[in-house]
Amino acid sequence: MPLADGRLAPSPRGLLLADSHVDLSPLGFRAVHPDAAQDLLLRLGAQHAEPRALLEDPRVRAAVESLEEAEDDECAAVATAVLDLVAAADLRPGDLPWLAALPLPTTEGDLRPAGELLLPGGPLASVVDVEAGFGVVADGVAHPDVLAAVGVLRTFALVPVEDADEVDGLDDWLASLAPGEEPGLVVRDLDLVRPDAWPQALELLGDRMTPYAVWWLRRHPVLDGERPDRLRRKGSALLLAGLVEESDHPLVTLTGLEELDPAVLLDRLADPARTVGRAQLRALYAHLATCRHLPLPDRVRAVLEGAPAVVPAEDALVVDRPDLLPRVSPYAVVPVPLYRARALAEALDLALASEVLPVPQLPGEPHPWGEAPGAYVDHDRLETTTAGGAPVAVTWVAAGDVDHVVGAEGRARALAWRLGRWEERYALLARFRGEADAAEDDLDRV
Repeated sequence: MPLADGRLAPSPRGLLLADSHVDLSPLGFRAVHPDAAQDLLLRLGAQHAEPRALLEDPRVRAAVESLEEAEDDECAAVATAVLDLVAAADLRPGDLPWLAALPLPTTEGDLRPAGELLLPGGPLASVVDVEAGFGVVADGVAHPDVLAAVGVLRTFALVPVEDADEVDGLDDWLASLAPGEEPGLVVRDLDLVRPDAWPQALELLGDRMTPYAVWWLRRHPVLDGERPDRLRRKGSALLLAGLVEESDHPLVTLTGLEELDPAVLLDRLADPARTVGRAQLRALYAHLATCRHLPLPDRVRAVLEGAPAVVPAEDALVVDRPDLLPRVSPYAVVPVPLYRARALAEALDLALASEVLPVPQLPGEPHPWGEAPGAYVDHDRLETTTAGGAPVAVTWVAAGDVDHVVGAEGRARALAWRLGRWEERYALLARFRGEADAAEDDLDRV
C-alpha cells in the first residue's frame, strides 16, 4: 500500500488517511497518499486523520520537544509538517501552548523557538525594545496567522501561571492575591516595552488586561512617565493637589489620601518643585503620623519664617508643646496637630521641640489653677531665649507643673493646654478679658 512519502506500508491497520498532502512522516505517522482508495482502506483498518486530532497526538508534542538538540534538516522537516497541520486545523494562538517550542528560522539565519520570535512588522515588534533579546521570524516561513498560532509573537502573549517562570513580578503578584483567588492567565513581556511606546502598547493590550497585567501596569511608569498608582482621579483627593497629578485613565483608581503609598507622599513633600499650602501640609503630616514603617527622610517640608519650605531633616522640629513655638528659631517647624506630634516625630525620627529647648529658671510665687492641675505665676514681662540662643519676649513658659504667664493671652493659652482643650484658648481669652457673651455658649458643642 503506497504511503504519502512514496514508501509501501505492509498493512492498512495503523495507517492514517489524510485529506491533504501534508507529509506526516517526520512526526512518526504513516499516512496514505490522498489519491489512495480510502473507503477500502477504512474497511481494512486504516483511520481517518483530522489535523486538529493529529496535533493533539502526544507523538507530535514529543517530536517538537525533541528538536532542541536535532540537526537543522530534521528541525525543518518537523516544522514544515507542524505548520502545515496548524494551517489545516485553523488553530488559534494559545490553543496548544507547547507549540511555542517549535524551532523556526530567523532573519539572522539561525533557528529559535517560536515563542522567542516576533512577527516581522507586527504590532508587538513596534513597541518592544530591540535589544530585549527577541528574534524575528524569517520571511516566507508560513502565513502570519499560522505563525501566531504556534507562538510567534504578534501581540502580547497570555500564558498560564505554571508556564510563567520569567514573568516580571510574578511572585509578588501571587503573594498579593486573596486566599483562594485564582490567578488566571498572565501577560508576558510587559517589562520589555520601550518607555516611549507605552501609548501604543496600552492600546495593543486591549482585552488582555488580565488581573496580573493591571497589577503590573499600575506599578510602572506607563502613563506619560507616571505610575498609575501615583496619580489620582480627577476631582478627588484634594489634599494631594500639587503633589499628585490627576488623570481619567482607567488604570488610575486613587481617590483618597489613604490609597497613596506614604513613602511616595514623603518623597513628593520633599520636592521643592511642588507646591503645598500650609493648612494642606498640616493635614498631610497628621495623616503620616498614623502610618507605619515610614522611610526616614533626608529632607522635609516645614514652615520656615512663616512659609512652607523644604529643609534638611536635622534642621526641623516637631512642636509638642505650644509654649515652645515662639522659641524654635532657627529651626523650621513641621506643622502637625499637637495630639499627633510625638507620633510623627517618632515615625520620621525628627527632634521634638521639648528635647531641644531647655527649661528656663524663672522666679515668682505660684498660684493654683483651681480648675486645672498645676499652678501659674503672673509676670509683667517674660523674656527667654530661642533654640539659637537669641533673646525673645513671650507670653507663656511652661516649667514643669508651673506656668509662667503674661496677661490674659498667656493665661488663656496655659490654661487651655493644662485642661487638654487647646482649641478653646480663644474662648478662654475672651473670658479672661471679660469679653465672653453668654449667647455664644449656645453655639458650643454639647
